[in-house]
Amino acid sequence: MKGYDDWQRAQFAEEAYRGEIRALEIERDRLKKRVEMLKNDDLTKERLARKRLGYIKPGELKFKVVKPDAVK
Repeated sequence: MKGYDDWQRAQFAEEAYRGEIRALEIERDRLKKRVEMLKNDDLTKERLARKRLGYIKPGELKFKVVKPDAVK
């Protein structure tokens, strides 16, 4: 029965690898979509610049809200 046990373990391992491949393909597709949005979508670029870099448009005011605990 050792051959059958080996075969069964191999089947379980293969199914686990297939699941991992599916998850990686989904992540790859999500990242591809994000890259395309960053290349082609001006609104996405603007949101990213505002959020990560703190950019503002001319004439806008930027406010920084500080928690009272952080002022001590």
